[in-house]
Amino acid sequence: MKKSLLLLTFLSYAFIASTQVVDSAQNINEVFITAASKEQASLEKLPIAYTTLSAKKIERNSIASPNDLSAVVPNFYMPDYGSKLTSAIYIRGIGSRMNESAVGLYVDNTPYLDKSSFDFDFFDLAGIEVLRGPQGTLYGRNAMGGIINIYTASPLSKQSKQSTKVQASYGNANTVSAMASHAHKFGENVGLSIGGSYNQTDGFFTNDYNGQPADALKSGAARLRLDWNINNRLRLSYTLSGEYSEQDGYAYGMVDSTGKVHNPNYNAPMGYNRTLINNGLLLQYAGNGYSISSSTSYQYFHDHMQLDQDFTPDDMFTIEQKQKQNAVTEEIVIKSQSEKNYQWLFGAFGFYKGLTTEAPVNFKSGGVSMIQSALDEAKVQNPNMPAITIVDTLGSSTPPSSLFIPSEFESTSFGFAAYHQSTYNNLFIKGLSITAGLRLDYEQLRLKYQSSALMYSKIVISRGPVMPPITTWAMSNPTYNDKLNSDFFELLPKVALQYEFLQHKYKVYATAAKGYTAGGYNLQMFSDIVRDNLQNNSETGNADAVKNSVYYKPEYSWNYEMGGSASLFDKKLNLAASAFFIDTRDQQIAQFVPSGYGRIMKNAGHSQSYGTEILLSGHVGNLIGHVAYGYTHATFKQYSDSIKVGYKTYEAVDYKGNYVPFAPQHTLSVGAAYDFYFNSKILDMLTIGATYTGAGKIYFTAANDDIASQDFYSLLNAKVSVEKSIFRLGFWAKNLLNTDYKTFYFESMGNSFAQRGKPVQFGVDLSIKF
Repeated sequence: MKKSLLLLTFLSYAFIASTQVVDSAQNINEVFITAASKEQASLEKLPIAYTTLSAKKIERNSIASPNDLSAVVPNFYMPDYGSKLTSAIYIRGIGSRMNESAVGLYVDNTPYLDKSSFDFDFFDLAGIEVLRGPQGTLYGRNAMGGIINIYTASPLSKQSKQSTKVQASYGNANTVSAMASHAHKFGENVGLSIGGSYNQTDGFFTNDYNGQPADALKSGAARLRLDWNINNRLRLSYTLSGEYSEQDGYAYGMVDSTGKVHNPNYNAPMGYNRTLINNGLLLQYAGNGYSISSSTSYQYFHDHMQLDQDFTPDDMFTIEQKQKQNAVTEEIVIKSQSEKNYQWLFGAFGFYKGLTTEAPVNFKSGGVSMIQSALDEAKVQNPNMPAITIVDTLGSSTPPSSLFIPSEFESTSFGFAAYHQSTYNNLFIKGLSITAGLRLDYEQLRLKYQSSALMYSKIVISRGPVMPPITTWAMSNPTYNDKLNSDFFELLPKVALQYEFLQHKYKVYATAAKGYTAGGYNLQMFSDIVRDNLQNNSETGNADAVKNSVYYKPEYSWNYEMGGSASLFDKKLNLAASAFFIDTRDQQIAQFVPSGYGRIMKNAGHSQSYGTEILLSGHVGNLIGHVAYGYTHATFKQYSDSIKVGYKTYEAVDYKGNYVPFAPQHTLSVGAAYDFYFNSKILDMLTIGATYTGAGKIYFTAANDDIASQDFYSLLNAKVSVEKSIFRLGFWAKNLLNTDYKTFYFESMGNSFAQRGKPVQFGVDLSIKF
């Protein structure tokens, strides 16, 4: 199957990644056109793999958050990890579960700098773009896998007019969503829109320990947008948005030896709360043969996570995390605006991000016993060492009920970039173009850390069979309080050739581009470092030793791609595909700490990814449909590590040839909808549609164990709607076949856990527009 798909791709000369958006038989040529300021031409004319979704297609496919894009974008995977905090996105096998994202997200040209803010509720959107492959030349370090551009509806657009929209939906598990927005024009040149949304669900999984929901969610959002065409040349757009969410997650259940995922069963509070505020100001000036744009943003988020780290009813240990971020960005782009063959673009970007994190770890009675067991094992391994017993106070023999390890971090990063891109059209022959670009990217990361713990112990020193032992009491107080600095400087080039022919109905292209993600620090490691020093009865270490323990290196890639597209039968059929090869060095991989109980980011030596994307869309009469398929073969070429097999005993492992975790080998989306039109007093239109989606096989660990994987699974979604005048009533179902599948798997303290996908969902929605 793999060989035939690759052969098909190359025989078709690798048709590019996206097609013209087809949303209805009556308006078949509707194309989503953005106000993007970073490209010299519309996406359909660029040598790039992309997918665009108009507002109508977003509605038809019930895309309510970035997670839902997995159903329609090939080689795109954003699973449900149990909370909005963990919002990892994978494109073509490139992604990151922890720390910095390898996929960038922009909303109205404003970059979201932290992936803790990536998972938010969509409402009143104009469209979405997903650019696949490295976009570092124009977008920088966080774009190694690709870019997601989200555009909200403008109050000055033809679709907005003077309109009010109200939508409401209800489904099983008391799932409620509601949205209202209003756009108002103050003359022809000034428009204001306001809107809000609310979502809630009682959840689909129950915590067996207390019988309470394990994945309940409530969220509310609001947005204000002001657009002002100041004159024929100058345009201003300002957006202010905010969102607050509360989650009871995480719905992680234990996995038994047969692979069955049981219900969640934990005794400590688990949940995630988050506040998001985003401000964006876009100024655009159209000169004679050029245009200038300035995008300024301020972003704030504050969140709070509580985690029962052992995920069982045992009193082992808990983790709490509070984050607060303030970030400012500024980007200026000047580019040519003419019909000349030579097109150019210059840009400059700067950002500042300040992040404070509190991440205390609390070892409860079972966790204290775990540390005590390690001390006892050390005594067995070395009989000459004294016997150490953890106690609650000096002079006592009573074990403590808990051991608290507080940690506080101040992370500051700032960066600057300058970039240029040139395109020359009709090179030698008509339709042939060449594009070349280069970005100089600099970033400095500073970390101020403070982590410590206090432990009392009873020490018994044996003096042989004759002399009585000596008993003393000691206090261990390992403290880490210092600063770390890292600088990252990178050049990100790109070159592309493209040929358009037969009146632009066909095109082929080839590109080469470098991708890059900056390095960073594993804050999760500090509690392990402190705990190890408690067990070893040692004190502080120096900053160099700490940096060696927590630092991970930047990640680099080269992406080689060829593709093309064809528009056939007067645009009634659109075919597109691409083939790619990605060579990645020092890939950042999230893994479990060999000597601890958390997860850290490490660098795999070398990995490679190759694959293909094929898309087909079209219409026959009132029937529209699409097929989107993606294949990714991502494996390690060099990656060795070690696993803990005993007290201070480790065993080397080699993951060469294994698949890269969290990257589905296949993604598939097949959808169709038919519109029936009526000329009656009670009904204008009836629409029946269904979508079949699938993903897999997915490995969740570098070891590629079968139990830690998910075979290819498929979901069937369906929707029936009727329209009359300003009213639209719809009936929908998701996962209609009630497919049982895993979206996430991990290991903790010798146990295996997984997050199951949501079961069958069904409901009804009503929308009114006037």
